[in-house]
Amino acid sequence: MSTTGGESRRKAPKLCDFELLLRDTKGTVIDLHSRAQDVTMGGFRAETRVLLREGQDTGFEMILDHKQAVSGRARVVWVAIDSRGVYVVGFKIRRISWRDSRRLRAAISESAYDFVQLARNLFRTIYWIVVAIALHNITYHQPVTLSMITSLTPVAVALAVAAWAMLTLLR
Repeated sequence: MSTTGGESRRKAPKLCDFELLLRDTKGTVIDLHSRAQDVTMGGFRAETRVLLREGQDTGFEMILDHKQAVSGRARVVWVAIDSRGVYVVGFKIRRISWRDSRRLRAAISESAYDFVQLARNLFRTIYWIVVAIALHNITYHQPVTLSMITSLTPVAVALAVAAWAMLTLLR
């Protein structure tokens, strides 16, 4: 075992703590309860109770913040042991799928914006604007449609109450 400055060679790791599953080259689970820390696109540091050797190839599955999993292959670059008897291991990511690479990049990026949530909010806003315009159009420009909707409102309310009652009874 040797302690090298492997962490200092990577660029700007994100301080994080992801669940990590390690497998050997045959796919057998080595450690089910490891933790990945200081993650970058090039590698990560992990805490494990299993002794690994430098140069050893492993498979990994990292569970990100949003319970999404990324998996790939990594090589052990350095191994050290801390005062608690836990092995601290530096991994270099050797292979990861394009999709998992994008997920990992999104999880460790320091972007100030959550673009997925912004897009959801934009579509939700557009939806409600369209609904408001449609209601305005029906109210002021289609009196026949408005009278039909008002006459069917009691039926729709009764159906909604009946559906709610059925769901309540079936639970």
